[in-house]
Amino acid sequence: TLGAIARLWAIVLGANVLGTVIIAALLAVPGAFEPAVHASMQHLGVAIVHSDTRGAFLKAVFAGWLIALMVWMLPSARSARLLVILLLTYIVSLGHFPHIVAGSVEAAFAVVTGAASVSDYFLGFFLPTLLGNILGGVALAALLNHAPLVDEFSSA
Repeated sequence: TLGAIARLWAIVLGANVLGTVIIAALLAVPGAFEPAVHASMQHLGVAIVHSDTRGAFLKAVFAGWLIALMVWMLPSARSARLLVILLLTYIVSLGHFPHIVAGSVEAAFAVVTGAASVSDYFLGFFLPTLLGNILGGVALAALLNHAPLVDEFSSA
């Protein structure tokens, strides 16, 4: 089972990251944006791949926690699903919490335009963000799945 889950996660993550690279390449097409907009997008990408690795990891934990919270809330949200998605993803954006998929467009844009290296992308963004997102998401899932059973564990 663990192997099947790892395979599924690898396929989903790989496909998502490939999609972000394709979008970054399309955004980088010369003339697609005004030079000032292009420079701003490049600045955002450079900032995300050259941020403090420890800080990026810790902020990515919060992003993982918030996205896991969103996924946990969605089945109960019914007609408020869109509001839950908008609110929690807005908090991720507002806090500049790096997310492995959403932030990959910015980071890949820096690489595609030559403002950052592939090494910068993987070491400065991908690894700390992925590990932080996983830790945050798994920690919240473990907490939410453990909480209803606390009484049973303490009485045993």
